[in-house]
Amino acid sequence: MLYWGFKQMGAAALGVETHWFILAVARSNLVKRLPGGMSEYCKIALRLFYQPYDARNGIHIAPCEIVIFSQLSILLGDEGALKEMIEMKGAAGTKLCPLCQNILDHKSDLLQMDTSGFFIPSTTLDLSLIKFETNESVQKTLRYLQENKDSVSAERFGRMQQYTGFNLTESGLLLDPLLDLKPCNVLMFDWMHCYISSGIWQLEVGLLLEQLKTCNIKQDRLHTMLQEFVFPKSISSKSMTGQNIFYKKKEGESVKCSASEALSIYSVLRFVMIRLKNSGEISAIEPAVQSYLNLCRVLDLLANVKKQTTIASELQNAIFRHLQSYQDSYGVERWLPKHHMMVHIPLMYQSHKLLCACFTHERKHKTVKKFSSQATNTWAAWEKSVLMDSLREDLQDVVSRSFSIEPGLLSPGQANDEMVSTLRGLLGNPTDDVAVSLQARFSDGGRCSSKDVLLVDFNGTSTVCTAVFFSKVGENHFAYVEIWKPLGSNKFEKTTEKGFCELTCIREVCIHVKHGDRIDVVPNSCWR
Repeated sequence: MLYWGFKQMGAAALGVETHWFILAVARSNLVKRLPGGMSEYCKIALRLFYQPYDARNGIHIAPCEIVIFSQLSILLGDEGALKEMIEMKGAAGTKLCPLCQNILDHKSDLLQMDTSGFFIPSTTLDLSLIKFETNESVQKTLRYLQENKDSVSAERFGRMQQYTGFNLTESGLLLDPLLDLKPCNVLMFDWMHCYISSGIWQLEVGLLLEQLKTCNIKQDRLHTMLQEFVFPKSISSKSMTGQNIFYKKKEGESVKCSASEALSIYSVLRFVMIRLKNSGEISAIEPAVQSYLNLCRVLDLLANVKKQTTIASELQNAIFRHLQSYQDSYGVERWLPKHHMMVHIPLMYQSHKLLCACFTHERKHKTVKKFSSQATNTWAAWEKSVLMDSLREDLQDVVSRSFSIEPGLLSPGQANDEMVSTLRGLLGNPTDDVAVSLQARFSDGGRCSSKDVLLVDFNGTSTVCTAVFFSKVGENHFAYVEIWKPLGSNKFEKTTEKGFCELTCIREVCIHVKHGDRIDVVPNSCWR
């Protein structure tokens, strides 16, 4: 499946699957029949923006008097997808990064054979030593492969491709003159797959567990500690909390969990590590603990890209601080190509002013897969059937505006007469329409429910509250909340104070631990 969207929508809107549109669907066995495989298939699909109508020259949207101009700006995918699209070698290549001329796999024998000092290992964290590829240098590499393809043996040509980091695909994406793709400008690595989808986070948590065992902190104790935490209903109702990641993990196995589970649990595990650190139980493995805390800081910043609160230089500093602390703690034996890929993420963010991640597309896959499983009776026109059904559902979403990320009530109901009168008197005019709900959307598509603990800008001060219900009075949206008294160190005590706040004042939904009339709140990624 290939999807497309408009960059100008912004990171928050592009985090909603209905803001992405299906460009192409095809069975893998058909794609493999093409001489250029997936690269050629992507070329054919992207050409739809250039032929028969060139989007760069503007496309008139009828019947509206609107002309939309567009051009390819970002090519996003995980390592496997990008590898197939532009025929880069990736982790299978000696030169494993398509954006670096002199980075070699740190395990490569060529590093010892190189007497020029040009090549450096993929573990290098000094940007001044890296010679970055340019669009011109990539084309030069491809021309070199073209010139030698028919003049050397197949075995030697294979080694050329291995060393240059690219496969030569004559009918592929990079050599198409119409698209004139600028890979160094448009490639974007997917931070989700780099970090939390069988990525760096899972690797490091596994290594951290080995360190914790030396302090007699075992998995069963960590599992028990994780069960204490209460998660927002939007997460717990979908079984995405990640609280059971240690429950069935066997000794020596890697940590297995979904990207959503990792994103839900990483800050809780940080909270647990800080608690153990403060108790003095894990002082012997301070470097490993600090590396994990540095990793969490990177995830904080990446998660907040959609809120437009992350600064590229701050993200770069955090990434390099973590990578250095990882090397200090664990060496380079378990250094992944994904570690190096993260070196480029701040540069991509700085260039495009946003970072996209594949969370959205993973959710979008579910829609396509639903229709694909129903289309077997139209096998000869399978792709057309899936595309038409998916497009029909997308259009229904547009008409119903189910894709909105604006604050509002979810599944609103009618309030009783007494509540209508009270809410009108407190929040609106005598004739305002009133609706109430136990669920709401606050900002950037975030969701909260009754009994969730919220971080709210209440009367100009950041306050922790518990949601009671949500209301719409006229055109304004409110939450009725119970306010907690801060005790310091992320601890809060229940009070009798209650009040209304606008949904736009809600910053986050908080994970917490209950202790009778008190709670410990896990600091959110945007609240430090």
